Amino acid sequence: MRGADLLFRYGGDEFLIVLPHANCEEAASIQNRIEQSVVEWNRNNTRYNNFKLSLSIGCSTWKQGDDILTTIKEADTMMYEEKRRSKDIYRNMRQDINLS
Repeated sequence: MRGADLLFRYGGDEFLIVLPHANCEEAASIQNRIEQSVVEWNRNNTRYNNFKLSLSIGCSTWKQGDDILTTIKEADTMMYEEKRRSKDIYRNMRQDINLS
């Protein structure tokens, strides 16, 4: 994250990152760095009985005149779509392993 970025706990296990003046490319770069950090933590984690973190991210861009709650809802919807896709991929991987 950058110095001007803000991180908030938004729900039980949901967080909201506000990236002022970021375009989609910058947001994607930050998302990629966060995802890579989770992958590295999972790879190097031996301290917590190999507990693995998972992460789903949704992104939406607020523009002048937009309703901020609508923008947050769009990001939330995208996050749940990503979570569903990740579960589908994991389920398919488990099925492939069981078939072997």
